[in-house]
Parts: sequence; structure tokens; C-alpha cells
Amino acid sequence: ESNQSLELTRRNAAFQRVAHRLAAQFNVIFEKNKMPIHLISFKKKSDLRNHEPLWEIDDMEIEHLALAFENYNKKTGYRIEEYSDIYLTPGNLQPLKEVVSDLINIERAKNIQSSLRKFLEFIQRAEKENKGLAFLGE
Repeated sequence: ESNQSLELTRRNAAFQRVAHRLAAQFNVIFEKNKMPIHLISFKKKSDLRNHEPLWEIDDMEIEHLALAFENYNKKTGYRIEEYSDIYLTPGNLQPLKEVVSDLINIERAKNIQSSLRKFLEFIQRAEKENKGLAFLGE
């Protein structure tokens, strides 16, 4: 089942890339989706949807981080995606940091590298403050 879900995630990402390219070609504007990410303390986890996130990743950043999310899923079994919520405790951040660091070292596209570096800084901040990350999907 996880392989099927992973394949659907890949197909969805590929479809979105094609749709955005066609939209740009024909001057169509899509409503941009954003995935809020919060730094959270699990001792005082509250209703995060009523709070401003520290960072919202937009469609392009989600696309740039898709391989990191996919590799994290393969490594840990935890799935980060734009359509569901996931809460990562401080202990679950190290594998995410490793995946993102590895991708920074091999990625050649500057815009994707930039998104990965920004994400890595966010993960490091969470670690430094001993907080987890909450990804809130649509």
C-alpha cells in the first residue's frame, strides 16, 4: 500500500508540474496553496490552526522539497505531504535533517538548493529550541 501511495504522490507532483507549466504558457493563474509549518512544544500543543505559522511553504517550495519528503518517508515511514497533518517530535528531526543535508550536497539547481537550505535552517532552529515541527495540510 505504501508503494501505491508513493506512486500516487509522484504522479500528483508530476501532474502539478505539468499543470503549472501549461498555466504559465497560457497565462492562467492558479490559487497558490501553502502548507503552514509550526515550531511546537509537545508539552503545550494547542490548536495550531488558530496561530500564525513561523513559515508557510508554497507550491514551488513543496515541489522543491518533495524529494526530501519522499526520502524521509522511505527512511522513517513518516509521510509529510500537503494534504494531511503530521507532527514530528524533536527526536524525529535528525533523520529529516540528514535527508535534507544529503540532498543539498547532490542538488545542482540553485533554486531547489535554496529551498533545501532554508528548510535545513528551520529544522536546526527546531532542534536548538528542542521543539518539534507541525506540518498542517489542507
